[in-house]
Amino acid sequence: MTIGYNQSAETAYSTSPGPEYIDPEQQSGDTQPITGGDTLVTLTAASILQSLGVNVAPLGSATIEATGSDPVARFAITGGTEGPIDDTSVILHQGSGLELSSQAGVINLRDFRIDTENLTVKSNVTVNGTAAGNVTVFDIGAGGSLTLTDTAAGVVSGALGVPAITSDVTIGTAAPMPVVDWACLQDHCQPDNGMQFLASPDTQPIIGGETAVALTAASTLQSLHVSVSPLGSAVINPADPDPIAQFPITGGTLGPADGEAVILHQGSGLELEDRDSSVELRDFLIDTQNHVVDANVTVDDLSFGNITIFEIGGNGTLLLTPAAAGVLSDAFGTPAITAGLGIGTAVPSPIALPMGVDA
Repeated sequence: MTIGYNQSAETAYSTSPGPEYIDPEQQSGDTQPITGGDTLVTLTAASILQSLGVNVAPLGSATIEATGSDPVARFAITGGTEGPIDDTSVILHQGSGLELSSQAGVINLRDFRIDTENLTVKSNVTVNGTAAGNVTVFDIGAGGSLTLTDTAAGVVSGALGVPAITSDVTIGTAAPMPVVDWACLQDHCQPDNGMQFLASPDTQPIIGGETAVALTAASTLQSLHVSVSPLGSAVINPADPDPIAQFPITGGTLGPADGEAVILHQGSGLELEDRDSSVELRDFLIDTQNHVVDANVTVDDLSFGNITIFEIGGNGTLLLTPAAAGVLSDAFGTPAITAGLGIGTAVPSPIALPMGVDA
């Protein structure tokens, strides 16, 4: 992956603030880094799937236990962020997942990402050995119920040869139990409820840091009469030749593979506006495995949801995706904003809890 996060800050940890230490409570006052825990998913559709010839098996660090009428899958929480809005979280489960298989095919769903603001679950999807990228696989309903999205249902039914699997079928019920107790983390203690604190030997929860973005397109946007300003806890500093935007890192996960990271920036973003329209890009999520950046997008107070806005090119260059370019060009009425336009260059410097910290 060509985006290079600052290795020197990668595993900084201390109970006394130093040059590389940033107290998460001071990063963004309304967010808390998630450092561990578990998500339990009661697989209410297990018997239905079995009757259709579909087998469900755990992947990576996940486990499935046959308890009660429905089996329960357990996924280790490897990082994330709570806040900045009450009852909103992004909860990561890197290095685990589920395999759905039948005589017709095999689908792997890995690295579940629960987004309680948008009420969705994303996953890295592989169909018969071919990667399909990170896609929204579940909608979250009342009581944590999980139903396949229309797109995911089509893929699953087609690949497994089971047309009875539709978005109307409730696959399971999710109960996330994230650990966010910073005082406990400082003491290197274990939660009293027995949940895993450091979930996987191959992952590290991110507890702070910062991502700097040189806004190389600032002059181009200015020539189109589009201004750029910071949102939330972000700041923009004048610099030569390009202004530098800084976004506090509020959580995430390093690993499980070398160079892989999901880096969250909840509660900050950028606003692009001209005389008539405004586009807000909030809560940037850097995904170095899929080479993309996601954000919550709002145009003139109308939410577009969480979409992939940048592809990550060489040296951390941020290139507009076709979807994002379409949103911006429509909002500002200019065809000059096109897919592949370089908006800036990102340098994340995450601070992660070192491996091996235990009670």
